[in-house]
Order: sequence, then C-alpha cells, then structure tokens
Amino acid sequence: MFRSNWPALGHCPGCQRQENLKKDYCRLCWTEASRRVNRIVAGHDFAEPLAPVLREITCHQLRFAHTGAGTGRPRALPAGASRKPKRPYAAKAPDPSRNMPSLAVGAGQCILTDPPRDLKRSVIFAVGWHVLPPLEVPNVYLAWHAAERRAEGQGWSAYTLRHVRKGLVAALAGRTPDEQVPYSELTQLASIKISADRVGAVLEDIGLLLDDRVDSLEATWNRRLEGVAPAIRADVNDWLRRLRDGGPRARPRSQRTIRHYIFHTEPILKQWSQDHDHLREMTAEEIRRTLDGLPAGYRRSFAHTALRSLFSFLHKNKRIFRNPTTGYKVRVADTKVFPLSQDDYRAAVAAAKTPAHRLALAFAAVHAIRPHDMRHMLMEHVDLSQRRLTVAGRIRPLDGIAYQALLEWLDYRRTRWPNTANPHLFVSMNTALDVRPVCPDYFGKPFRGLPAPLGRLRIDRHLEEALASGADPLHLALVFGLGDRAAVRYARAAREILESGPEPDA
Repeated sequence: MFRSNWPALGHCPGCQRQENLKKDYCRLCWTEASRRVNRIVAGHDFAEPLAPVLREITCHQLRFAHTGAGTGRPRALPAGASRKPKRPYAAKAPDPSRNMPSLAVGAGQCILTDPPRDLKRSVIFAVGWHVLPPLEVPNVYLAWHAAERRAEGQGWSAYTLRHVRKGLVAALAGRTPDEQVPYSELTQLASIKISADRVGAVLEDIGLLLDDRVDSLEATWNRRLEGVAPAIRADVNDWLRRLRDGGPRARPRSQRTIRHYIFHTEPILKQWSQDHDHLREMTAEEIRRTLDGLPAGYRRSFAHTALRSLFSFLHKNKRIFRNPTTGYKVRVADTKVFPLSQDDYRAAVAAAKTPAHRLALAFAAVHAIRPHDMRHMLMEHVDLSQRRLTVAGRIRPLDGIAYQALLEWLDYRRTRWPNTANPHLFVSMNTALDVRPVCPDYFGKPFRGLPAPLGRLRIDRHLEEALASGADPLHLALVFGLGDRAAVRYARAAREILESGPEPDA
C-alpha cells in the first residue's frame, strides 16, 4: 500500500537505502519515528510532529513478527459515538493476470536463523490454488506434472491428487530452485490429512527430496548394542551394514534375517564385553563353551549361524587372524509333527472375517502357499478361465474352495478400489494407491495366538499329502516344490504316524 501511494523512488537519508519515499523518508523510517514519538508522549492525547524525530534517526529497532502487541495506541472516540461493526472477510480468487509476490528468498537477503519450517501454515497458501496458477513457487509446475504422471500410473483419485498438489506447494514455498526438501519436514503434513510418502515420492521423481530419515534397523541395533565394548561394537556395526547393504560378492540380506542375528548375538556380545575388549581375543574353546551354554535346539543353531557369519566377515576383511567358529557344528533334532484337529481348523475359519483373509486361509490350507509368496503374487498369475494359479513359477490347479474364495476377493477388490494400478493380487488401503505389496503382518494378524496360524496350516497340508501318498518324498517335491531335506522330513514324520497307528482320541 505504501508503494502504491508513494511510487517515487529515492535515497532515504535515515536508513541510506533506495526505497519508495514519502516526504523524503521511507516507510521503515516513518515507522521508527512513530514508535519513538509514541514512547515520548505516552499518556497525552496528541503526538509531536515526526519531522524532528526523522532527522535524528540513525538506527532502527527490529523485532520478531507476531511476538508482541503493536506500537499504535487506540484512537479515542468522540462522546456518544460507537464503533462500526467489522464486515466479515470474504476471500477473493486471485487474478492470474497480476504478478503475484514471490515466496522465495530475495537477492541479497541474509538468513538470520534457520528455524524448522511449519508446513501446516504453508498449506494456507496452497488452498484454492489447485486450478488457478499458484504463487511464484520454484519448481511447482514441474512437481505438479510429476504428480499427475504418478497419479495416472498408480490410480490416484482426484481428491488424492488435489491434496498432493497442496502438499507440494507447501513444501516448495520459500525455497530456492535448487534447494532440496528434507523428508523430516514432510511428516508435518500427516496432521492435515496429506500423505508425506506420496509428496516425498513426487519430490524424489524430480530430484528435490533430501531423505534424512533415520534407518529403523540401524537404530535398533544401536540401541541393543549399548553395553558392548567399543571395539567389538565397531566390528559388529560394520558386519551388520554389510549384511544390510551387501557387497561386491555378497547380496543384501532381508531385515528379518538381520533382526534375528541381532537378537541372538546381543546377550553373547554383552557377556564377552565383560572380559574382552576385541573380538580377535576370542578363541574356539570360548565360543564352543558359550554355545554349549545355550538351550539345545534352534536357539543354539541360530546363534551359531550368526556368530559364524560375524567371524567370517572379520576374517575376510583381515580383522582377525583366524576364524574360531571353523569346525564347530550344531546338530538340531527334527521336531515331531502331528496333524491338526478339526477344532483348530474351525478356530482358523472363524478368525478369517474378510475376503482377503479367507483367500489366504484357502491358499495356506489347500495349496500350502507361503505368506511371502502370497504377498508377491501378481494378478497375471491368476487364470480364472483355466482355473489355474502360478505360485513360485509352478502352475497349480485351483480347487473349488480356493476358486470361490478367489472370486469373492476379486469382486471385493474391484468394488473397493476400482481405479487401483497395483499389480499385486492382494492390496490394502495403504498399498492401493501405489505398487507395493502388502506388509508382512497383513495375513498373520487375524490368526495370531491361534493353535493353527497360516504357517501351521501349511505344515499340516504337507503332512496330509505325505500321509495320502504313502510317505513319498519325491511326490511332495513335485507337488509343492519342496527341497530334498524338507520333503524327507515330512515323509519321515508321515511314516512314523503310519507305523504307530492312530491316536486313541483321533
């Protein structure tokens, strides 16, 4: 308003700047003079002329915005007069033909501090700008085009696209064209119903995302290794990073495997840290004594596997002289497998309340499909016309129960998410708008705590086929694609059941 009322530019004698001038002084100097006069004549009904004060200005008092009341005093009304009621504010649509002010940092503007950005307040600038051009935010049109491409490829609705565009304007406002957006700031968008993952994916497509998220896996092992000796902890950290990232001749391991290794080696490493400072001090006798002190079974076997992997990594990278785990073997006796009862099956059927879980139950109990294979099963693996299913590269015929459960799930999937572009057979509310598989707990959560979860139903299906085929391991390997050791194990369990005869209460 000051620039529109006083458009003439000139040299201000108070602040020595080239600004719009009102009677030879800029707006900042007039504001400073008004502040000084109000302080001098506080308690009076009049104000001194500002001209003498303007000539004395050599500095300005600055303050942070929205941190205190204004400097002006309310004007006294004449006797009998009343204030007019304020008219409600009516927001006007911006005129695209006008030059909108820029939110970016201007040329020569120094940054006093670097406070965290409040994206929730920046969304105010994005509301209503999804049709008309937004403020002059750098790269916003490039981000919008990337969002439209991703929306077309992943089946986003118009509502989702509109909110993602608002989040992009809020994230890019006030930044230079080459400044990246930290992912930690995008987490603020979740409180206003905008997905930080989708906004971050679009920013990553255009190269403006700074992924500063803390790795949850690394945070887990740092927390568990707090009481370990520093030298031992450094070697273990390098070993775990190699497992996570892989190497020239090592493929990356799954997070589940790494978490198992951390769980089984944590108490052993803390015990060794009481008497040793480095893993090169460990001998084969001490490792054998440590493993023999663990309960016999799979716990000892898992601990031995983790320690063998650790010392193999250290020996390969020349951090120890020899591998002390060489020559030590742990034998685990096969656990006996017994068939499930009808009550166990009834409890599992009662727990499957959704079409997806009923289909997963049919896949596990009839076709013995792993939950991992269910998660990564694609729509192209299902052939309804021929009633066939492709699992891990093997074609299997669909039975009546699985076929009806599959039709029910496909009908629900088509009704619930008609525009989804996810190629996987199983989708959820979180994966319907992208191409990821469902989370690992998607199938097991309803059956948790039951005597017959999906994994146990799969084992019982293998045992049932072994009993029906006369304990033939070759038949099991051909039907289910089992390895030789697993097929022999199920055949041996079926042979023991056939030789012992039925149980008294069977």
